[in-house]
Amino acid sequence: RGELMIRSLLIQDEGSHASGILSLSEKTVGIEFAGNLTQKTLNRLLVKNEFPSAWIKGDLKAYILRDQPMKSTVQGRLMGQDFIWVWKLKDPLKINNFSLSGQGNRVRVESATLTCRDSRMALEGGVDLSDAGLLFDMDISSDGWDWGDIKKVMEQDKKKGDAEQSEGLWNLPVQGVVRVKSEFLKYERFT
Repeated sequence: RGELMIRSLLIQDEGSHASGILSLSEKTVGIEFAGNLTQKTLNRLLVKNEFPSAWIKGDLKAYILRDQPMKSTVQGRLMGQDFIWVWKLKDPLKINNFSLSGQGNRVRVESATLTCRDSRMALEGGVDLSDAGLLFDMDISSDGWDWGDIKKVMEQDKKKGDAEQSEGLWNLPVQGVVRVKSEFLKYERFT
């Protein structure tokens, strides 16, 4: 009750060979993935495939403690491309490609390219889970930002954050350095 466990999952066809383990509970998330899944295999696996040209490969293990995130661990490497993430804005975020690695309590984004609307972003850097919270050191470059979109996300986060705090959910401090390089910033009628 309240727990899902997949102890052994094997997917194999002419283009893909992957194995995995998944455990979900109220306090923990455990994921192990090794191998590769091609676009063709994902199209056959998913009834409603929202990632028609996606692929993923690597060898990654993650164990996340929701109530004690500082004790979470990630080990290995994962790469992929063409995933869609439906998020706070009405336009989905397309993950064009990504390559990340984990060691202990550190996750490194070796490279990632994202697109939202007509804006394209490139990310590189790392995130550490420490006793002080999430520590970011990230470089982000973009062809441009619209302050209206950023403001909408921050307002929605504030509303959601207030609701989560009242429910006693994970309240994790976030700090660090994010370096941003952008071709332009649009604010109302000014660019």
